[in-house]
Amino acid sequence: MITQQPHVGIGAQVAPHAAVGLLIVAAAATHAVASATGHEAATAAGVAAVAFTLAVLVAMKRGTKIRCRKARARLVLMLLAAAGWLTSVTATGLSWGAVEILALTVTALSLHWWRAKRIDNAAPAEEVVPVTEYAERWAANVGGSGGALVGSMLVNPERIDAGVRYTLLLVPGKQEGDNVHAAMKKIRGALSLHRSQYLIIEPHPTLPEPHQRVTIVTTSPVREEILWPGAKAFKDGRIDLGPFADGIGTGQWVAYVMNRLMGGYLQGGTNGGKSRTMESIAVTLAMSDTHPTVIWFIDGQGYASSPKVLGPHADHKAGTLEACVLLLKDALRVVDLRQEENDLEGWSGFTPRADRPGLLIFMDECHKFMADLRVQAMVATIAREGGKVGVAMVLASQSPLLDAFGGSTPMNDAETVRSNLLMGNGLVFRSESKDVQHVFGIPVSPVSFPVLPGYCMLVRPPEEGRSAPLRAYHFTDAQADEVLAALVWRELDPGSANAAGPNYLKRKQIALDARAAKKARVAALRAGRPLPVEQVARPIAAPAIVPATYAFPVWDPAPVQLAGARVADAHLRVAAAVAAGTVLRAGFTMPHIVARELDRSERWAHDALKDLVQLGILERPAGTPQGRYYPTGKTLSRRAA
Repeated sequence: MITQQPHVGIGAQVAPHAAVGLLIVAAAATHAVASATGHEAATAAGVAAVAFTLAVLVAMKRGTKIRCRKARARLVLMLLAAAGWLTSVTATGLSWGAVEILALTVTALSLHWWRAKRIDNAAPAEEVVPVTEYAERWAANVGGSGGALVGSMLVNPERIDAGVRYTLLLVPGKQEGDNVHAAMKKIRGALSLHRSQYLIIEPHPTLPEPHQRVTIVTTSPVREEILWPGAKAFKDGRIDLGPFADGIGTGQWVAYVMNRLMGGYLQGGTNGGKSRTMESIAVTLAMSDTHPTVIWFIDGQGYASSPKVLGPHADHKAGTLEACVLLLKDALRVVDLRQEENDLEGWSGFTPRADRPGLLIFMDECHKFMADLRVQAMVATIAREGGKVGVAMVLASQSPLLDAFGGSTPMNDAETVRSNLLMGNGLVFRSESKDVQHVFGIPVSPVSFPVLPGYCMLVRPPEEGRSAPLRAYHFTDAQADEVLAALVWRELDPGSANAAGPNYLKRKQIALDARAAKKARVAALRAGRPLPVEQVARPIAAPAIVPATYAFPVWDPAPVQLAGARVADAHLRVAAAVAAGTVLRAGFTMPHIVARELDRSERWAHDALKDLVQLGILERPAGTPQGRYYPTGKTLSRRAA
């Protein structure tokens, strides 16, 4: 337990010097007695016996009040040295050499005393709990009879700058790390921890299961904000997020691995720090010359989540649902192009280059748009297929449930999005929902996190990483101003830009027009002028691109039967799009391409394509990659069945 002790005065600092003086006086007196009686040897022997007896008695008496084993050892050594010196001087006489030896010995043995009793005019000193104290509490209250983990024990205590660290021995076959995390509240009480002290329990880095490493942080270095370090936070495809709660090492966001760009997800409540952390990740990547990356931004709050950084500076952005749909379509066209490039060039995966940069799309407050099945299907496709061609997504939301990804209703892609994003990166910040721990599979409930912006935990740390809480770097407004003034945000390479289409190529003018319309609307409202009816609703940030219209074939009024089901509008729409070539890529189509172009779900497209194979409109030749449908050149007729 950390307890406040009275203010340390000058007396404690002078005590070792006073002891030296008393020993010198005592030595002079005993030597004078020995010289006067002429029995130096006998007097010395008597002094030795008395001195050593007193030393042992004092050590035993005082030692019972000192729980630290090292402190007890230092006390015994100091008393025995004093007794030995006094005996020697009694026999040989007091000299300057003897005094020097005494002074040096006492000084060496008193260094730890002076450090513990240093005068601190600013604040009272803290008494540091001996490293064995928590082990004793664990043995009595956790591992003992009736405890939460009977038979467990803390061993191998190690003092660290932030507190103390142990190896936790669990009962093999009966206890595991999950049992420890489930009992965290009881363990904190059993160890008598204060709210300001952190308890970190993680798999032991070198010992086999079920060994755990327990760190008790009594003086955390992350209680104060730590500034974002700038470009040096990025190295070898990874971004340093911030230091762990015990100050040992930093958590990392894995941006690039071999042949792949990684996405991720950030979850946290209001003022938890997720948006600022998202900004620092985006800016760090945008600054990289070794891993050139283009940044796009989608915001469910109309750029209010990042009004200073990503809102005005991202290469391409969307602040409304319809603009979001258009932007995701642009991204999927880039995915399609790069898949074709890999096929034609024989490339495996993706390596970022200046002439072929990565594309990372950030979507804040994603729950606002993910409820739309079009958005959900497109995000699922990017999360599943985009990384290997350098297109990935990072989502963020306050929602603690699958609602963040579109909900848990049947036949949607929410779980696909969640699992694929978390295969890359996951960060959970403080939340008031107990469901977060179960949805994201972290060992500690974020409800228990301290109220510190940026305090978070990695959902799935890298294999060699730590599963400990960390505090993300604070990306200040001043830093943002300095960086943004010099940073040139990358654009897509010409091939990807052309593939993305006119919505991307005209994005700057579209953004200017949308901002002008927003300014006019706000000015009208402030001036009390009524708005036209069409402007009362929130305006769309980017005008929709009108899709091509198809000339549908003429059908007989009587519908054709197909495997027990009637030919539906789905078959008509897909057949017309195939005939027009709008859903063909390199001579074939796929369900996600049809879903995207026709604004329907991927399941809808898959069923329609499968039916058109039976009708003879499409075929899947043997040996072709899975999911590809090729037109046969035939059209539907009344005799198609």
